[in-house]
Amino acid sequence: MSAWLADARFAASPDVLLSGEGAERFVTDLASGAVYQINESASLVFERARSGASLAGIEDALCAAYPDVPRDELARDARDLLGELVGRGILKPA
Repeated sequence: MSAWLADARFAASPDVLLSGEGAERFVTDLASGAVYQINESASLVFERARSGASLAGIEDALCAAYPDVPRDELARDARDLLGELVGRGILKPA
């Protein structure tokens, strides 16, 4: 894991909106016009990240929501998603 990610806190770009409910969630980047459909676990990661949660806090939330999934699997998926969201400019390190 990248050291910056372990200690990072995030903020959503001001041009990003989250809409929808349940399995029908969308992240819209108003600056680029891109729209991404995300699943419930990705929505949880995005919401926690934009509210300033640490990676450990995001992992804790995922473990509470998906108790049958091993923590290391949830952590890996969260790190991958956070890296992708930062790479696309949807989230940025705070």
